[in-house]
Amino acid sequence: MPNEANNSIYVLKKGEITLYNSHAGKRLIIEVLKPGSIFGNISFHEGKTTHFAEASQDSFFCIFSIEDFIAIIHSKPELMIKFLQLMSEKMQSYEKRLKRGIFDAKEKIIQQLDVFLEEQKRSNMLSKLLSVKSKNDP
Repeated sequence: MPNEANNSIYVLKKGEITLYNSHAGKRLIIEVLKPGSIFGNISFHEGKTTHFAEASQDSFFCIFSIEDFIAIIHSKPELMIKFLQLMSEKMQSYEKRLKRGIFDAKEKIIQQLDVFLEEQKRSNMLSKLLSVKSKNDP
């Protein structure tokens, strides 16, 4: 749950986990995790959870304290390289989604401005027609 202390790292072994936030009664899916995914407090410091995690099907995962996870990485450096690769891929994925969202929003604004300009042109044309007609009226 958000704002709860979480000092654990989870490795999904089987199933599917949905990470999401909830705002104003709406659910915003952050990511749908598949086996092999790592989630939880991956910032390696005592912190609070920023999202919900929900099993969307029967799932099995391993739970590690931050201390245990660090000890495992120290004993097997190749795991640190794999972990860094996973985090890099996750960051790239989030960056792509963020850019898509920004560009989608920018495109929506441009489209809305185009609609507004077209409405203004029509309104101006109508005003001109009405003013010309009223000048010509006896």
